[in-house]
Amino acid sequence: MDFRNEQKYLCTKGDVQILRSRLRGLLSMDSHTPNDAGYRVRSVYFDDCDDRALDQNLDGVDDRVKFRIRMYNTDTSYIRLEVKRKKAGLTSKEDCLLTREQTEAILSGHCPAVTADSPAPLRYLYAEMNTHLLRPRAVIEYSRAAMTGAPGNVRITFDTGLGCTADCTRFLEPVIPLRPILPAGQAVLEVKYDAFLPDWIAQTVELGNLRQMTFSKYAYARLLLRGTPVL
Repeated sequence: MDFRNEQKYLCTKGDVQILRSRLRGLLSMDSHTPNDAGYRVRSVYFDDCDDRALDQNLDGVDDRVKFRIRMYNTDTSYIRLEVKRKKAGLTSKEDCLLTREQTEAILSGHCPAVTADSPAPLRYLYAEMNTHLLRPRAVIEYSRAAMTGAPGNVRITFDTGLGCTADCTRFLEPVIPLRPILPAGQAVLEVKYDAFLPDWIAQTVELGNLRQMTFSKYAYARLLLRGTPVL
């Protein structure tokens, strides 16, 4: 399993416009980003009966695992289960496709039966749902624009309009009511790369006012839904 570097920054929408303009001649727009509006990402995140994923995130535990189901532009014909791992400051991801029926079962708290031939992420989820009572905890949705470059396998994403809900049963609906996660005008910048980040990209992204931080959409959403937002 390949691990990647991942840097996150809170920024303004103005910063996003500046950075996208700077990078336009250096990186290519991701094939899933057809226009400036980007595409919609909707994910449902899981946690166990002790909220271990949330607590580990808040405590800064470095070696941890996160489960989520994701779809794009509310297209229920393409749904992915993802297992994301963080270790020694690096991240990796393993995923598999889910049918709508499998997704509906999981959202109701009943992971479909698995066999030895089932994809590894689904077998892992099945084990966690049965041993640690892993269940859906929050839905998070936002607009994403992405840019990529071959050197270093760089991928830079700009996430805006982040919203969340605790009603995970509505994950597959075309439109769901969401609570804003960030104050108006704020966005999330993520810089992902393999072994190295080319200097010319690092210098282009540097605006002088951006501060790298450990930002977790899931942790921010859960705290907000609990009534204890961090911002």
